[in-house]
Amino acid sequence: MKTTSASPSLTLSRAFEQFLEVSSFARRTRESYAKDLASLFAECGQLPITALTTDVIQAFLARQESLAPATYNRRVTALRSFTRWPRAQGWEASALLDGIERKPEGKRARRAADRIRLAENSGPTRLCPVLADL
Repeated sequence: MKTTSASPSLTLSRAFEQFLEVSSFARRTRESYAKDLASLFAECGQLPITALTTDVIQAFLARQESLAPATYNRRVTALRSFTRWPRAQGWEASALLDGIERKPEGKRARRAADRIRLAENSGPTRLCPVLADL
């Protein structure tokens, strides 16, 4: 079991808050990371950062298995990004996600918004040749 080696007084939640505060991510990315990892921090957030182990991460991801591959992968990405930050602080956390793979996403079905963007990019003359004469 791999663990971090940081101050035991620093909680997981506080470490994550610090990570988000110093990150250069866009506001929306920070919000998404917080949302994606909310259940992890609801369960373990008050524990010291040293409680973040491969077992904890694997248990968290096991509970995410039923999610769509894109959602699961987004959570893996948020975890991977967060666990790199303690390493940059001089703590050992880099290998916590070793062996964790992203799920294959496959092709997504076109959504209505994609069709609308296509229509907007096509221009009115392609959609309705009659408009070209106006």
